[in-house]
Order: sequence, then C-alpha cells, then structure tokens
Amino acid sequence: MDARHDEDAGFTLLETIISMVIFALVAVATAGVIVKSVALTADNRGRAVASKIAAQQVDTIRSAGYSDIVSATSTVTASGTSYSVNTIVTPVFDDGSGGKRSCAAGGVGGQLYKKVGVTVSWQNNSQVKAIRNDTIVQNPGTSTDATKGAVAVTVTDSGVGKAAPEPVGQQVVTLSTGESALTDDDGCAFFDNLAPMTSRTISVSQPGWIDNLNQSPATTTVGVTAGLVSSRSISFDKATTLNLSFAPAGQAVGTYAIPVFGNAVTSSPARYTVVPQLSVNDVTKRTYKALPSTSATGASSTWWPQDSGYSVWFGSCTQDPASPPTALADTLPGKAVTATVPTGGLDLTIVPAATPRTLYFQNTASGCQSSPETYKVTIAANQTSAKVALPFGTWKAGFLLTTLDSGTTLTAASPVKAVTK
Repeated sequence: MDARHDEDAGFTLLETIISMVIFALVAVATAGVIVKSVALTADNRGRAVASKIAAQQVDTIRSAGYSDIVSATSTVTASGTSYSVNTIVTPVFDDGSGGKRSCAAGGVGGQLYKKVGVTVSWQNNSQVKAIRNDTIVQNPGTSTDATKGAVAVTVTDSGVGKAAPEPVGQQVVTLSTGESALTDDDGCAFFDNLAPMTSRTISVSQPGWIDNLNQSPATTTVGVTAGLVSSRSISFDKATTLNLSFAPAGQAVGTYAIPVFGNAVTSSPARYTVVPQLSVNDVTKRTYKALPSTSATGASSTWWPQDSGYSVWFGSCTQDPASPPTALADTLPGKAVTATVPTGGLDLTIVPAATPRTLYFQNTASGCQSSPETYKVTIAANQTSAKVALPFGTWKAGFLLTTLDSGTTLTAASPVKAVTK
C-alpha cells in the first residue's frame, strides 16, 4: 500500500473553517474602513458646499445696501442636502465718548459698522454639522431713519455653576409684530428700523428651556421710540426638572392616599410648596403647585436652575420647624432630580355607615396659601379603615366641617398616627 501523501487531496474541513474566519475578519475590518471613508467623503463634501454657501451669503451682504443688511434665516438645497443659513447682524454704535456700544440703549444714529455672522448647518448621519463665516461691514455714511426706532435684546443664562451669567447665542428672539432674529455670540438680538409703538412683546422659546420666572416661553415687553434704541435683558436657560412623589417616611408611595384639596363645595388636586433654599423663610419667594390630578401621588415640574438648590414640602402652609423641608441639591441646567418628599399620615379606623361620606381634614395654622387649609377624602359605604397622607402639622378631622375633633399633630419625628372616626 502506498503511504505517500496524495498531492491532489483537497482542503480539510478545519482548514476551510479557518480560512473562512480569516476572510471574515479581514472583510469586517475592510468594511469598517470603507464605511468611515464614505462618511468622511460625505462630510468633506458637505463642508465644501456649506463653505461655498456661506461665502456667497457674505458676498451678497457686502454688495447690499447698508440699510438692507439685516438678520435673516433661509434654506438652500444642494445635491439633495438641505442647508440652513442663519445670518446674524448686530450694529455697533459710537457711544459718544470714544467708546462703542452694540446691545445697549441709546440713539439710533452713529452706527459705525455692522457685525455679520453667517452660520450654515446641515445634517450628516444624524449629526448636525455647521461652518461659520464672520465679517464686518463699515457704515459708508448711511444715515439712520430718525422716525424709526430699534430694539436690542440680550439673552443670558442662569450662571449656575459659573462665575457669572454668560451670553446665550443662537437663540431665536421674536417680536409680537412678527420680526425675529438670532442672538449673536454676545447674546444680542438686534431689531432695526421699527415703527414706533407703545408696546411690543419679546419672546424667546426653546423646548426644555425656561426663564427665571419659571416660564416658557420667556417674555418681556418693550416700547419702540423714534430715534432711540430700547434695550431689554432676558434670563433663559435649560430647566431643572423635579420629579417628586409624596409619602410618609418608610412607606411605599401610594400606600397612603393623597387627599383632595377643597371644602364642601370645591375640589382640586393637593398642593406642594417649592422655594429656593436661600429664600426658604421668604413667603414671597414660594411657589405653590398642584398635583396633576386628584388621583396623582406625585408630580414632575420644571424650575429655574439654582446653585443653592430648592426646598420642597407637601402642603401650602409654612413648614413646621419640627419637620424641616426636603432639600434638593444638584438643581443644575438640564438636570432631573428625583425625590420622595416625606408627609405625615393618618391610620384611620372608621365606624362604618350605610352610605358614602366625606371625611374632612383642616389645618388652621398661619402662613398657609389659603387659611384654613382643608383636605378631604371619600369614605365608601361600610368602609372600616383608610390611610391618608397629610402635610406635617396639626389636623382636625370630622365628617362635618362644623364638628371637627381637637386635632392630631404629625411631625417628621412622629409622622403616622392612629385615629378613630
């Protein structure tokens, strides 16, 4: 028998598998390089087109009449890609004392030049790309129409986590008469050549942002006077979100029912109080919020960022010194804070009745949003027990508001009490 190796024999199964694995590894690596190369090529193409659009926009601006150079937004489509073109124009004035002013009150005359910033942005692989081109257009001696006025709006952030508030650029500022402009790097949006008017409303809006009055959009009003620049400032930043639930300490949320706020004829969701920690004793700084519904056990709300954080408690009365408010830190721009705010609770043993009844709870303490602060729950027919969450304090209870008991005190140290009704 010839034991020599057969030179014409094929590959074994193991050799085939190893070859396939090696080929797969090489193919994956090569594919990754190709994908990155294609993406880079598309990005470079996009940048080239955007740069050309920006250069064309700057040329158009430089060839326009000085008075016609204004902020504007437009869209250009090239090679199937949509490019957003934002032109921000901010005049710079002689302040009359050898200096310069831009986003400040003063006369409309004496424009030295206009700062122009052109930003072209586009989307590539779910990422927003942008290029920018800046220029200055000197005033060739064009006089400003003294029968018209102007408005300068400065937008700044909260300054939380920083040495001081900083300007917010690329924010859309809108006037109630329809004009709109983007803020520049100094946070300034300038509206020129406006007809005099007693009052215009200025607004700034962006999803997830809020002003220092906890409002969105942020608004203020301004009058337009012939021959003058009127200025306004708006504080605007990403909101802090407070996700709150309410329950006695150590108890699961929902174990103790949140009562309804109201008396015999009114009903509304329960209330809670939010106040900046540095102003916890200032009644004028408190905000009273209602839960989203009468069946809710918590609430989510947005607030102006605070370095010092917020204090929160259930109810709308001045917090009992024996039961300090819940301190919430890290209330930074764009951050969400989640907390369970402690409450008091009543474990009720109820003498049953054949018909449904309303059980009232009343706090007559001072410092409440409305005094007395009254809550209520519905007791079903033949119901013999109930668990009710209440703000800390002393609460009188009864099935008639005119015949309440002597009261039960709930504190952080002794939050849950047993009561028979």
